[in-house]
Amino acid sequence: MAEEDDISQWTEANDTTEIDRVIGHNLDGKARAIKVDKLASKAALDALAGRVSALETIEIATLSVDGGSIYEKGLSVTPTLNWTIDGAGTVTEQVINGNIVAPEARTWTAAAAITANTTYTLTVTDASDRDVSDSVSISFRPRIYWGMSDALVMDSAGVLALESGSSALSASRGRTMTMAPDGEQYFYYAYPTSFGQPSSVTAYGFPTDPVVTTISMTTAAGNTEDYYLVRLPELLTQSGTVVVS
Repeated sequence: MAEEDDISQWTEANDTTEIDRVIGHNLDGKARAIKVDKLASKAALDALAGRVSALETIEIATLSVDGGSIYEKGLSVTPTLNWTIDGAGTVTEQVINGNIVAPEARTWTAAAAITANTTYTLTVTDASDRDVSDSVSISFRPRIYWGMSDALVMDSAGVLALESGSSALSASRGRTMTMAPDGEQYFYYAYPTSFGQPSSVTAYGFPTDPVVTTISMTTAAGNTEDYYLVRLPELLTQSGTVVVS
């Protein structure tokens, strides 16, 4: 009877030890499995983050100049640029014509004034070292003049003092203008010689042969250059339209 008790106790002890070993083995396996799963999950998340980062792009939505991009020839302008950026990417660098701009900035003023046509290019770089660029140009155009006068001949001062006169910034000579004489007056049209001689002139719908001379013109903005002064040959008394091409 005592021998049977000893055997039973030995069996129970060994069963317990085996059970603990098996449980411990299973727990170690589960721990390793959990660790592997965590590593796999981290790798998957890193891969996903990389894909998301690749999708987080940026673009320059708008780029403009304060006060517009066209100015009168003879003026001195210090331009200020403004822009907006769309996209979920992170801006890390911005450069305008070689000038480094803070990543968070959305406005920039040139260090010096300009007097001639100038193009500004904004380049934006994101966290993935990708670049996007956009440009804006500032143009300087001469002023042209037209209107009525009693004078048979005219100089720069006379052009600036044209009665019922009009003026505009222009990049070419072609224009349709209105004549409104006060009594008997001549119609004048003045524009830079760089635009070329008029190819045709019509008044009241009919072709006419104007008198064309060259004068040195100084505008109120301070621009000095040669202008063609186009005068209709006859004194006019009726309102109408002049077309120069």
